Amino acid sequence: MFKPTGEMLPYLTRASNARTMIEVGKAAADSLRELYDKTGAGLVMGGVTTGGIVEGGKPSIAHNLRALKTAIDRLSKWNYHDVPIFNHLLFKPHVDRIRLLWLDESKAHSRTAYFTPILYEFYGPILETKLVRVGFFLPRSERSVGCSFVREKLAKDALIVPLNDQFEETVLAS
Repeated sequence: MFKPTGEMLPYLTRASNARTMIEVGKAAADSLRELYDKTGAGLVMGGVTTGGIVEGGKPSIAHNLRALKTAIDRLSKWNYHDVPIFNHLLFKPHVDRIRLLWLDESKAHSRTAYFTPILYEFYGPILETKLVRVGFFLPRSERSVGCSFVREKLAKDALIVPLNDQFEETVLAS
């Protein structure tokens, strides 16, 4: 999905060896501390669902991930609000791997159950660094459990920038 820079490789290696979501979250948080300690960073969030449809959104997970990836790329290049962007999607393969283990561990977790460890064990350590200075939220993110969680946690410490439909259309068209 993304080509990581060399400075991210140690953290991605730690995440690839992680057995729990908290280990993945701590690797992501440590990378944020190492790379953005002086400047802080922006975090781009968008609703991505397991069902493939975000209410009022586009019809597929692939579309929603592409919108999120493209927004991260564009905001990084534009230096929007003078803040570098922390690319949390670099950790997505490791988050997905742990989620599959979580599903396999218990028959009580259905395929449609919300993966709550992503909130407290992945985003929790990232947000606890207090280095996320700006939260950028794609359209319809208010309908996402994860985005709502992150927005609520950032509300005290960071600038919240809702990105409108025009931003998404412009980004995806380019």
